Amino acid sequence: MADTFRGEPSTAYLLDTYPITEFFVKNERLNFTIPYKFNDDDRECHPDFIIHLKTPKTRYVILETKGYVYEGTEEMKFTKP
Repeated sequence: MADTFRGEPSTAYLLDTYPITEFFVKNERLNFTIPYKFNDDDRECHPDFIIHLKTPKTRYVILETKGYVYEGTEEMKFTKP
């Protein structure tokens, strides 16, 4: 049985119950990407959620969730001071 209180399911629950969230969508099969460079390589970030906020002016939040970063991984190198 999947742990539904971790990762994206947990994030979706929080977004769904957060008072400032008007609505949100999972960026699955939407092909929304954010281009960036890493060590001179062109890459794309595929964020997990697109969130529309309940604000007088239209505002969106782009959210990428991350799980645990393991020792020895590329991501861990950039989290250490």
